[in-house]
Amino acid sequence: MAPLNLLTVVSASFLVLAKASAEQKTSRTGATAQFQSGTYAYHPVENPDNVDCKAVVDKWKGAYSNFDGLPPANKEEEDLYDNQENVSFVALYNPTEKATADCRVVTCTKTTQGAEAGGGGGRAEQNTETKASALICMTVPDVLAEGGDAPFTEDQWGQIVTALEGSASAVAPGVVGLALAILGLSLL
Repeated sequence: MAPLNLLTVVSASFLVLAKASAEQKTSRTGATAQFQSGTYAYHPVENPDNVDCKAVVDKWKGAYSNFDGLPPANKEEEDLYDNQENVSFVALYNPTEKATADCRVVTCTKTTQGAEAGGGGGRAEQNTETKASALICMTVPDVLAEGGDAPFTEDQWGQIVTALEGSASAVAPGVVGLALAILGLSLL
């Protein structure tokens, strides 16, 4: 059996927008295109200019301890995937043969209007800005489609367990590929 690929992703900056949209987006030409779904891996970062990719991947891999066996399908009654770390873990090990991964560092700014200075004598309000950044990766195709099959077969899960608990040779090529993809992103 071929080794598992580690991480498969596409344009992660759509994480929040995708959930809020009607599954469609408009291109620059005005044509409507179907939004490609995927499985998102997400982790907040302190410094968007210097992301520690190894630490992020290690954090995602750490969610392995949240599973007590083969990860189940993403069913409505299954609350395991309400935890983003668990979703990120599954995205990290996307088992699909031609899976792809795209990672982005995203920074969002929230502006909050302050109260009027000096008790309302017509003075300008003081606005404050808060910034938050995250590394977001989207793996395609989506391995956690709601109501779909379990993300891994018993054999694939066995390879992941072996990689995490024993010899890492079964998944190492994919880990290197992910690290190179994220490193390339950080050099942009």
